Amino acid sequence: MIKTEFFYDTLEYYRKAKILQENNFQYDSSLIGKQSNLVNEVREIPVSNFNLFFLKLPLGGWFFRILPYWFLSLILKKKNRQGQTPVLYLHMMDLWPEIPMIKLPYFVKKIKYWGIKKAWRKLEKLLKEFETVRVDSLIK
Repeated sequence: MIKTEFFYDTLEYYRKAKILQENNFQYDSSLIGKQSNLVNEVREIPVSNFNLFFLKLPLGGWFFRILPYWFLSLILKKKNRQGQTPVLYLHMMDLWPEIPMIKLPYFVKKIKYWGIKKAWRKLEKLLKEFETVRVDSLIK
């Protein structure tokens, strides 16, 4: 699921943050491109985004799978040059090439499964090229 900015700026987000807190979560990344803040004792660590023409897109998930490695690397290097620590999000499904395929309309199926077979190698390559940090080190 790709979470969008306009949806989570609502009371619904605060309800979800309360559930996270009740289950001892310390961090969440539901607000794409927003500043870190504290909601019900759960610290928001926003997913990074990038601009592609007139679109602001999250750095991860489906976009991680469909974008070529060189383009992801370029985005991460640019964010680093700007003094930012990029935060990517990946779901288990994004890295699982043996995921059971469910019956879906053709176009939806292409979107859901596009790039899964190469995603793990792409992640390994990124981890070799870029330094990683713990989430708690991002909190200032």
